[in-house]
Amino acid sequence: MNNLRLNNKGVVLIIVLATLFVVVLLANIILGLMSSQSRLTHHQVSRIQAYYADWGGVNYAYDKLRKGDDPKWLMPASGSSYTRKICRSDAGCTAPDIVEPNLDKTAVKEAIIAVCYRNDPCPPASGSVPAGPACQTPSDAIPVCISVTSTYTYAP
Repeated sequence: MNNLRLNNKGVVLIIVLATLFVVVLLANIILGLMSSQSRLTHHQVSRIQAYYADWGGVNYAYDKLRKGDDPKWLMPASGSSYTRKICRSDAGCTAPDIVEPNLDKTAVKEAIIAVCYRNDPCPPASGSVPAGPACQTPSDAIPVCISVTSTYTYAP
């Protein structure tokens, strides 16, 4: 009878150790999932910031073209186009680029704006993006197409 009791105590120890092992394993899995979700969320926030920087660049270009008071922003003639870059002060902007200190330093580095005459194919806004197809402008008031590509950084 005494030998049977000693064996039962050993079984309880094994059950406690197995339970602790399962709890630690589940905790590691949950922590890994939380870490991965944090990185994915940061990446998504960077993409959203770049998206809105693009729309800001489009609005900025349309406003400059509509006013017509800046010699860096001229209406392109048929068959012509040009690009301008909106970038942070630490991104190496040179004339005729636009320095925008309010670009988020953690995400968006620059936005390259390509301006072309309507119904003409727009030039690539960056070296890795092919020229876009001819676009249709929403109105005849400003007969241009504007294409914007943002460069953003993601550091996991």
